Amino acid sequence: MVYYDTTNDLVQAFSRQIGMHEATSTLFYADNDRALTLANLRHGHTVLEIGSGHGQLITKVKPIIGNGFCVAVDAVQGFVKTDIPWAIHRARLSVYPSNTPDNDIHLLCTLATDPGFRARVRGLPGAPQNGFDRIFAIHVLNTVPPGQRKEFLRRLRTMLAPDGILITNMSARFLAIAPSPEHAGVPVQFRDGYTEAPGSVVVSDLQGTVDAPIGPFPRKVVNAAVQISHDPLWIESRVQAREAAEAAGFMVHNSVDLGKGDLFSLTALPGSPPQATLNNMRREDLMRWNEPGALQPGYKCIGRAFFNCVSREPGFAYKPDAVKQGTFVLRAQRAVEDFMRVNHQAGRVIEHEQVGTLVKLGKV
Repeated sequence: MVYYDTTNDLVQAFSRQIGMHEATSTLFYADNDRALTLANLRHGHTVLEIGSGHGQLITKVKPIIGNGFCVAVDAVQGFVKTDIPWAIHRARLSVYPSNTPDNDIHLLCTLATDPGFRARVRGLPGAPQNGFDRIFAIHVLNTVPPGQRKEFLRRLRTMLAPDGILITNMSARFLAIAPSPEHAGVPVQFRDGYTEAPGSVVVSDLQGTVDAPIGPFPRKVVNAAVQISHDPLWIESRVQAREAAEAAGFMVHNSVDLGKGDLFSLTALPGSPPQATLNNMRREDLMRWNEPGALQPGYKCIGRAFFNCVSREPGFAYKPDAVKQGTFVLRAQRAVEDFMRVNHQAGRVIEHEQVGTLVKLGKV
């Protein structure tokens, strides 16, 4: 995972997506929809979205909250000037000021980890001074350097109303060796030196075009997904998310898994047997099951088969913690490379989603 310390880092990373960000970020749509469900928005709620990018989430939020104050924030000026306004106007909403509170969305270009972030948001006309009812920070925290995450979460906590809710996600982090002594007692999300785990390989076909601020753009349609990590990694992900949230002064109301590849309403392929079936398969068959092969339309899981195979090795002792699972993370990373090599074809986009957790957090 790449972390960004400054606005310049973000601009350099995302500048090539300005004007077409929505068309290139298909994988995030399902995550945004789940975040919206967790938020339980009501008319009149005040909402802050951090890292709005293409504006896909904020334009779904505004019709629900009506005249509630609503602001979309991003550190990339091109998104604030181009992508988000384009999405707002397409949704028949308006950029503040248009004197129509039911439609107005405020826009702000600033770095959310900057110490002056809270003051800039509160300085917007009509911004709530006693905190927001809902704050969304989707695919933001995992780009923040680990050493800055705790302070970032604490700052967001001060921006919530007394009964406000923060919706954010965290990518699970793992280590193949024992952590250093200075990390003892520090939540994994706030430690340096860890790596994120790929959860699923996702394949999109390019079919026709989709409208974008820069004009027609190749349309990505997700048609295949393979879960390459085993389920215990997501269990560890939820543990990590809870530890980080509580260390920053939050309580976890709810959480859902992200990155399993089953979020695109794809048909389950025959090659996704339940755990009970895997338990009765021969190790040789399980090994063949792990071969990448050509990705077919639909969804299947090889992660459980790999875990079942390895767990039968002599002397194997599974321990569900971030260190001992480093072996499986390395295997998942190699699996991504194998799938990309075997399935590399013109007109197909092969990406991977990380093992992660979407959490609904409130003040303690």
